[in-house]
Amino acid sequence: MIFLRQRSRFLSVFRLFCLLSMWGVALPAHAQQTVVAASAVNLSAETSANGVLIQWGDSSSVIAASTDAAAAASTLPRLRYQGYELPMQLVSIELDNADSLSSLQFEQVTAEIVAADAIQPAAPLMPAVIDEQGEFDLSQNVEEIALPDSPAFVLRAGVVNGKNVAILAISPYYSENGSTKLASQIRFVAPGARMLDAADAATSLLADLPQAAVIPNVRPSNPAAEKLAARIIVSAPGMQKIPFSAISAAGLGTSGLGVTYNGTAIATQIVNNGVNSELRFYAGPLIGDRWNDNQVYWLTADGSTPLSMGTRKVIPATAASRNQAVEKGYWRKTPEYISRYAGPDGDHWFAATLDVKA
Repeated sequence: MIFLRQRSRFLSVFRLFCLLSMWGVALPAHAQQTVVAASAVNLSAETSANGVLIQWGDSSSVIAASTDAAAAASTLPRLRYQGYELPMQLVSIELDNADSLSSLQFEQVTAEIVAADAIQPAAPLMPAVIDEQGEFDLSQNVEEIALPDSPAFVLRAGVVNGKNVAILAISPYYSENGSTKLASQIRFVAPGARMLDAADAATSLLADLPQAAVIPNVRPSNPAAEKLAARIIVSAPGMQKIPFSAISAAGLGTSGLGVTYNGTAIATQIVNNGVNSELRFYAGPLIGDRWNDNQVYWLTADGSTPLSMGTRKVIPATAASRNQAVEKGYWRKTPEYISRYAGPDGDHWFAATLDVKA
């Protein structure tokens, strides 16, 4: 049986971007995409003599906790942290010394106490497990449920290509002395740090990587994978007939047709017979292997792989009389499977085993 499967144009594009050990490089304040609500929140970050100076705050002087808490939260993207989906903004910084960022130096924090239920914990990541036998102990995997203890903190830190990089998180909701607070103005310094510009982060962090670490732009081994093509699934050996109607239905034209298998062109024949025109090619002598029951042939219509079947005269000619004939066939009864050895054709199935004892 033959099936046609349409394949759209394959575009091979490799982009190399820096991943900071299970977390992405955060965009700087001016580039991070946020949904800005009526109460806009401003963030500025700049490198100073003492480190990175970061200022965050509402456009008004103070957020009214009772009325603007939801509005303030909606101005920032949300990120899961210790069981909460916190409104949070990220700033990427680079450090000369990992120990220099021992603690953030807060110069100003304007905050108000809000109700404990002003922000609720998020749904658990792990659903409940029905275990009547008590075989699974999930007590070691329980997520901590707690608000951060400051409105700004180090979310992640690590070393990328020998460079110390950290992600600072700014979230207006935090806990202090057992009370939930909502910050409206924050000003602090990340000592010994400088801004990591997302525009050149990939270049700066990957500049010294060895060549082997760079992902090569490898083209597919099958050239047809980069073109508009159709796949022909063949499940039985012999002459295959593909109607032009099926080729057109697969989105291909009927001129410049070519068939390939494993990148090798297969000889074809075009039979023009009006509405019954068809493409023919031979598949075999064997179809599939020990893992597959069929074979995949690729059909293109760009004229790049045309190979026509050869013709020969079939007029009877004189020949010497013979009293012998040779016939070639295949042994089909092969019940013995030897995984460690294969025959000359790579087949692991044998008719019988022969044991020779010394």
